[in-house]
Amino acid sequence: MKRWIAGRPARWAMAISALAGMAALPADAADDRKGVPRQAAGAVQTAQAAPTFRFAIPAQPLPRAIAALSAQTGIQVLYTAEQPFAATARAVEGTYTPAEALGLMLRGTGLGYRFLRADAVTLEPLPAATPGVVSLPGVSVEGRDSAAYRVRSATTATKTDTPIAKVPASVQVVPRAVLDDQQVLRIDEALRNVPGTVFVDGGEGKSIFSRGFAASVYRDGALRTEFTDGDSSATDLDAYNVERIEVLKGPASVLYGRGNPGGAVNIVTKRPLTTPAYEGRLVVGSNNLMRQQIDLTGALDPARHFAYRLNAVHETADSFRDEVTSRKVAVSPAFQWSPHGGTTVVLDGEIVNMRQTPDVGIPRQGNGPLAGVPIDRFLGEPTDRFRNRKEQARLSLDHDFNGATNLRTSVLYSNTRNDDWYTRGAAVQADGRTLNRTIIDSGFEFEDLGWQADLTHKVVIAGMEHTFLVGAELAKRKTVSIFDSAAAAPIDIFQPVYGNTAPTAAFSRFRQETDRWQAGLYVQDQIELMRGLTLVLGGRFDHVDQKRTSPGAPLPKKEDQAFSPRAGIVWQPIEPVSLYATYARSFTPVNAFPLSAGGQILEAEKADLYEAGIKLDLLGGRLSGTLAGYQIKRSNVNTPDLENPGFQVSEGEQESKGVEVSLSGEVLPGWKVIAGYAYTDARITAAANNTKGKRPAGIPEHTASLWSTYELQAGPLAGLGFGGGAVYVDDRFGTSANDFTVGGYTRVDAAVYYRGEGYTLRLNVNNLFDREYYLNPTRTPFLLPGAPRSFLLSLQANF
Repeated sequence: MKRWIAGRPARWAMAISALAGMAALPADAADDRKGVPRQAAGAVQTAQAAPTFRFAIPAQPLPRAIAALSAQTGIQVLYTAEQPFAATARAVEGTYTPAEALGLMLRGTGLGYRFLRADAVTLEPLPAATPGVVSLPGVSVEGRDSAAYRVRSATTATKTDTPIAKVPASVQVVPRAVLDDQQVLRIDEALRNVPGTVFVDGGEGKSIFSRGFAASVYRDGALRTEFTDGDSSATDLDAYNVERIEVLKGPASVLYGRGNPGGAVNIVTKRPLTTPAYEGRLVVGSNNLMRQQIDLTGALDPARHFAYRLNAVHETADSFRDEVTSRKVAVSPAFQWSPHGGTTVVLDGEIVNMRQTPDVGIPRQGNGPLAGVPIDRFLGEPTDRFRNRKEQARLSLDHDFNGATNLRTSVLYSNTRNDDWYTRGAAVQADGRTLNRTIIDSGFEFEDLGWQADLTHKVVIAGMEHTFLVGAELAKRKTVSIFDSAAAAPIDIFQPVYGNTAPTAAFSRFRQETDRWQAGLYVQDQIELMRGLTLVLGGRFDHVDQKRTSPGAPLPKKEDQAFSPRAGIVWQPIEPVSLYATYARSFTPVNAFPLSAGGQILEAEKADLYEAGIKLDLLGGRLSGTLAGYQIKRSNVNTPDLENPGFQVSEGEQESKGVEVSLSGEVLPGWKVIAGYAYTDARITAAANNTKGKRPAGIPEHTASLWSTYELQAGPLAGLGFGGGAVYVDDRFGTSANDFTVGGYTRVDAAVYYRGEGYTLRLNVNNLFDREYYLNPTRTPFLLPGAPRSFLLSLQANF
């Protein structure tokens, strides 16, 4: 018996639109990747310019998703088998032709589609190769709406394509549209949109904190270990090749192993597309900023089995700070091979060369800067430099066996080298104007080799749908650290004279090599107990070996083992409302330095999360919001050993409790918003020194952000848009002893832009009211000023 999903009678324009997704299919009738006979391929070549529809169809049972698509497009969809009733459609969000939308919806269901006529399509199970039936390759989504502020699904929290509404955790996504509208150049600028996320800046780079604790950074699901292992300068990551940023709040060790308890910041990069697209962008700005970047993608062969993507950026800039400059070149190529339906192989990489001036700021006096010192005063040397070179390559495989079982595996190699030579301020002499200084000559090299594999399988057991995930990970990291320092000539703070760079004493020298091996095995089950009720259970076992080598020093070794569980539940009493609760644990092996008084590496840190919240879909799904309350308890924290100065003990404890609110989406056509607020009550609950009961350094109690844009939708000025927003950061203590306070601030930004045919012109003004403020310090005698009013003007061309 045929079951019909009826739709409105379609116009011929809709019929052409329905065929557009087949226009690029190969002409070979034997090609099982697309399954289109020779005559069908030739019949659709005129559909390249077909009209499209803007879809916002959430992941849901397939029959309901098909009904929504049919109602919007007028295309009738019919099927004969029972299979669609057991399948779940993927979310379709963005601008597509009906055929493209249907293809995305059916990915992973084991179903293909065949057009019977211009306004009717049938669904059929996918055998090995059926002429005329379109099978669905496992490639990246090509039609994601580049203007959307709301993202319905994210992979970071579960490593599966799960709607955020069904994830028992707080997940925030900063999509490409927000990065473009705010003209974000670096990752730290993007994370202003994530409530409760702040940065502690030590002059050589920024460390990311979330919910009062350090967060771990990942690229496409792989841990960027330079963040975890102390290379804070690496947080100045460029956003040139970023598609979106997904932030999972709280411990994430159940899927990712060792990591910080503040959360997982996953940087999702741009993937190759088979549809040709070429973008160039020129940016000019304050302080002699000049930036050029390209984004090129498309198929490499007529059959579209091979595709590429090339992102590159070149940037030079000075600073509002005297003598501070930066130079950067980065290239990120990617090649994709889709030999047949369901299989995708991607080889991608990145090369980054960067040079910048280290800058720790200006001396502090009380809770503010030393009186009379302007914010542009630089107290290092013009010849100071920080050089960073990073090389990375990854080979990944994604294979869909039958729509219910999927394998993803990858091998990653990366090498990061830092070379520093700079003059760092120390203490101010008694005269109040002479600054003692130290010369730092240091270098770090991080070499990583890793392998990951994830196998997912969907099955119905006793009437309940299970999504099983089994994964394994092996990783090896070698770190070489060189740190030499010597006293340098002092400098007059109020009348600096540069050029005296010779050390005034012999260098003290430090050498260390650290080897770490890690193995992890994890499982997860997402169980749909009944309609609207989902249970998520998971656990991971990790084994970590560390060995330290240092000339003339002991050679400590350390083995850590840990089990990291997670349990969560989501209840949707009605479709737009999700109530959730979760528990999770993190596992963070301590680096091989510092050591205990006995010469041993310290015990691994652990943290436990308890969280509950509510997620809402508002205004018919155009707007989404999350309200979350949490408590994180961290144990085995390093704290000074009072009986053995210079050493550490694992006796510290910290706790953070708080509430977070976030909102993102489209209020009305053309009016988009992303906003958030966080209350963070972070405390040191146990310590060997006198910091018990105090707040951790650099963590504000209140933070908030708002960004909104409006674009005219019709009339002669259609495409003209305006935007603006504000960031609020509360007072922060400068040290864990809470002996001085860095004042809070509110910074206002604004933008105006025009989207023309094939181009976009943008003007952004940051710190519109020229507010003087200071960033979070880690070099406690100093404060690093935030940038005064600045502008960015860009021209983007698309072909």
